[in-house]
Amino acid sequence: MPSFKKTFGVVVAGLAALSSALPSVPKLSKSQMKMYQHAKRQNAAAAALGLNDVDILQFALTLEWLEATFYQQGFAQFPATDFQALGLEQREIDALIKIGKTEEEHVILLQSAIAQAGVQPVQPCTYNFGFTDAAGMVATAAVLENVGVSAYLGAASLISDTSILTTAGSILTIEARHQTFVRAASRGIPVPQAFDTPLSPKQVFSLAAPFIQSCPDGSNLILTAFPTLSMPAGASATAVAAGAAVQLQSDAASTATHCAFTTGGIPGGTVFVPFDQAAGCVVPQGLAGVTYVNLASAGPLNGVLTDDIIVAGPMVMQVSSIGEDQHIEKRQNTRWHKAGYIRMALHKVEIQHITTMTPPWLCNHVASSSRTDILFSAKRRVSPPDSAWVRAEPVRPGQQRAGQERSTSDEPTKMSCPT
Repeated sequence: MPSFKKTFGVVVAGLAALSSALPSVPKLSKSQMKMYQHAKRQNAAAAALGLNDVDILQFALTLEWLEATFYQQGFAQFPATDFQALGLEQREIDALIKIGKTEEEHVILLQSAIAQAGVQPVQPCTYNFGFTDAAGMVATAAVLENVGVSAYLGAASLISDTSILTTAGSILTIEARHQTFVRAASRGIPVPQAFDTPLSPKQVFSLAAPFIQSCPDGSNLILTAFPTLSMPAGASATAVAAGAAVQLQSDAASTATHCAFTTGGIPGGTVFVPFDQAAGCVVPQGLAGVTYVNLASAGPLNGVLTDDIIVAGPMVMQVSSIGEDQHIEKRQNTRWHKAGYIRMALHKVEIQHITTMTPPWLCNHVASSSRTDILFSAKRRVSPPDSAWVRAEPVRPGQQRAGQERSTSDEPTKMSCPT
């Protein structure tokens, strides 16, 4: 009869062989561990705010009401011809309209989920989106869709009911598709980053609050917004180069010590740089695409931004990169670029293609470079066949480049933007 010792040894050897044959459990990377810890902190923050699953649904419904109303008002105010003037094709305009319809369906689903929990869903508020043209609407849509993704992503770790989490996840994936399409339609890079950016409910509400004028009784959230953060008049946050110095303004700026740049894929989620009220701060290297900027009272070395150290913000900033410039150049024969586009690179604005009729969005970019009138010497070309466009290069008044041809006049073409 075999001894216990011998039998035990055989069993141990067998288990060792079995364990070695099983696939190993993957270890989380340092970045993944930090994201996991960030999610745990968000859960603690939600508990501190007193948010439960229904509160999160009400928060989501508030955002969906805002987005649905945004598209309703925009397409009621601007005809299709205004979007076509931007270079959008009819199928792209139809797709934007469809985005608005899906936001309305999100509203219906969230209302149903909240009502099933025995709670009265929040009602739509009165909004002021501030857009005056179709270009402004498209630009605002790009921001709202990005914020929508960040809102659902940040709220995911706060939800305890798995069925509600699944519902939120099904909306998140659609919001991400919206975000990608709007970026592609406006001729930006469809996927500028490998990771999206989660934001806390209070940060998201702070981004939505400026659009909300008033809400019906019983439809105000328990959240309050952070003090607003902005750039000085004439400065633009739509195409800021990494390494550029930026000035930021807020009534609460006196208590801030750091600028906090939050974006996807960064360990901890945020890069902190020193802030000075007079000089502002410098945009960190390595950022690209949509970035959320806050003023903070501290600069944690672990890169974690929590609500308790936010002084003001967030503000949405579009950080430009060489890769995005190259992407734009590759699209130079599209209808969009027959209307005109600009390339932002290393603090310099270079006009690549332009017609004599200046699009409003182009003027906005030029205004951000503190230039309201630019003179061009132009020559006419045809490429591809049957579609003429004008190539223009910046010149000084009265100056002509060597070998430059004039299309209709010896005078340079003048692009005028409102001051």
